[in-house]
Amino acid sequence: MLKSLRVALAVVLAVGGVLLALFVLSSPKPAAPSEGLVFTSAAQCAGCHGEIAREVAASYHGMAFTDPEALALSHNFQDEQCISCHAPAPVFRTGVDKRVLERKEGRETGVDCLSCHLLPNGGVAGLRGLSAPCRPEVEPRLGAAVFCSGCHNQHWTVDEYMASGYAETHTCNDCHMPRSDRPLVDGGPVRTGVASHLFPGGHDPGKLREALSLAVSVESGTLKVSVTNRGAGHKVPTDSRHKSVNVYVSLTDEDGNVLIDRRELAEYRLYYRTDNIESSQLLPRETREIRLDLPADRRGTARVELVYCLKPPQKETRDWTLVQEEVVPF
Repeated sequence: MLKSLRVALAVVLAVGGVLLALFVLSSPKPAAPSEGLVFTSAAQCAGCHGEIAREVAASYHGMAFTDPEALALSHNFQDEQCISCHAPAPVFRTGVDKRVLERKEGRETGVDCLSCHLLPNGGVAGLRGLSAPCRPEVEPRLGAAVFCSGCHNQHWTVDEYMASGYAETHTCNDCHMPRSDRPLVDGGPVRTGVASHLFPGGHDPGKLREALSLAVSVESGTLKVSVTNRGAGHKVPTDSRHKSVNVYVSLTDEDGNVLIDRRELAEYRLYYRTDNIESSQLLPRETREIRLDLPADRRGTARVELVYCLKPPQKETRDWTLVQEEVVPF
């Protein structure tokens, strides 16, 4: 009898052990997509993604903490509230729909690979789901406007985009991360639609010309100037209060006499709160018209310049970016 009980107990324990083993094997493993890979620096990404890493380093994201403009405007980051956007901790860790937090180390790389791609479980986010040593996970939010909001909605840029018709047909990345066919990994196969990591924007003359257009004509002794935000899915300028778009006119008569030398006709800008000036930014697809009475007793030419200033002092030094120039007779 005792022997039979021992045999039965042994069978139960054996069956229980098998069931426990099957349960452990069939249960999902804790998320650890980067087994053997611990990401502590964006430099680790360059081993495979060298070209893309170089793009990031050359971009204003990569230079966010070292760019002379950023240093000057933040008083060498003594204005500590600037640090979180210029050297952010990984967005997926602080929360995609939340204000970014500053990281404590490695700030010199600015908004780097880990800022955007590092996941809370130590893995990396991607949009393709390819097999790779870093074992990227598909994370659709990486390509959504909400992902940009932690930094770029401090002055309502993402809100502006969401309120425009562009949100129905475009993403932020369509304009600021243009795609081309090239290797995703150095020496790897050419893949379709790999995103640029140069992040062209207000610093890029070509992107400014895509966003803004100028039309000039003379009608019944009046100079008619029209400025249109034709290509930006947000207001222009956006994001920072120190940027401005300006329109200047110069008049020269047929004898070469300068009648007007670069008179400012308009300024479009989000002003500082202390300026007590209402915003004059251009809405998406908005056209503004300016008129100037021309001298009735003279003939000559009018030159109109549409320019972009990264900071107000550039207006005084004329160290601006010329977006478009038009010359018409009157």
